[in-house]
Amino acid sequence: MRLLEKLLVNNPLYAWMQRREVANLHRLAPLPAGLTIMDLGCGRGVETALIAATFRPGRLVAFDLDRRQVLEAGRRLSHNGAADAALLMADASRLPFGDERFDAAVEMAVMHHVPDWRAALREVVRVLKPGGSFHFLDISKRRYGIGMKLMGHDMQALFTIDEFRTALEDAGMTLERGIGRPVTPVFDMVGVARKAA
Repeated sequence: MRLLEKLLVNNPLYAWMQRREVANLHRLAPLPAGLTIMDLGCGRGVETALIAATFRPGRLVAFDLDRRQVLEAGRRLSHNGAADAALLMADASRLPFGDERFDAAVEMAVMHHVPDWRAALREVVRVLKPGGSFHFLDISKRRYGIGMKLMGHDMQALFTIDEFRTALEDAGMTLERGIGRPVTPVFDMVGVARKAA
């Protein structure tokens, strides 16, 4: 992630939006407490703490590709009552987990940073248990393509809403809640998909 993008996502306003969006993801498809949940791209741990408080998992595993973000997440989680979350460095397109380990996965504005985001979706399906859910929130090429190009973002990693929908289906997921509008104005796609039982 480039410096400008880090500044955009590591600030109090973004944390406020994350709080609203995690609640929205849970509202779209509530999960019982005690499940095993994966947080894709934990960043500095704000969303991880919110996932812990909102979804109340029995086990929460969070990862990011940026070592400094993972270290910051560890510090944040130790102060936010989610210190038992497992944190590690990992690449979303090559997850270091065995098959069918998670009941659910949560992705908040991470896929558009993954050059091979289709592979990342396939990996999510691989590590989800049968019937597992994928709660996602992201931005599309239609709304942010020009701005991301100006920031030097990898344009291969951007997708349209239709491309993302098709890739979810190709990976083996069915949209349970269609790709709709998030509750905050920055993002333009939110939904829940499910792996076949």
